[in-house]
Amino acid sequence: MNLYIPKLYRHRQTEVEGLPHDGTGGCAAAIGIWSHGQFTVDHTGELRALSPDGPRYVRPGDTAMIGVMGEPYPVRAEVMERSYDLANGRDYTVSLTTHRLLELQARAQGESDPTKLREILAAVVASHLVRPPE
Repeated sequence: MNLYIPKLYRHRQTEVEGLPHDGTGGCAAAIGIWSHGQFTVDHTGELRALSPDGPRYVRPGDTAMIGVMGEPYPVRAEVMERSYDLANGRDYTVSLTTHRLLELQARAQGESDPTKLREILAAVVASHLVRPPE
């Protein structure tokens, strides 16, 4: 039996978060806040993703994304158009009870691993009412 025969794989469909960058400082600041500092503005004023492979610049028109493992990366506008659709066809907001928020804050207290923090955030999204913005 030959162990070195290629297999055919299908890429799993996933949902990831993204925020389009319009090139303004306000948008770059919003992306930095949304990503908890995984996207920053460098000394030249350029927005960049602090990825494990090193900095990756986000040009105006790109979308700043957070991947399934919590990794930040930019996606060019033409790739977004061909490869991505809005999940459920719209944006979303999350309704979170005060009790659950306090529970998750306690769980995240002192946690410095970004992957663990993203897992906690995913728990928030998965366990609470998701509804369209009003």
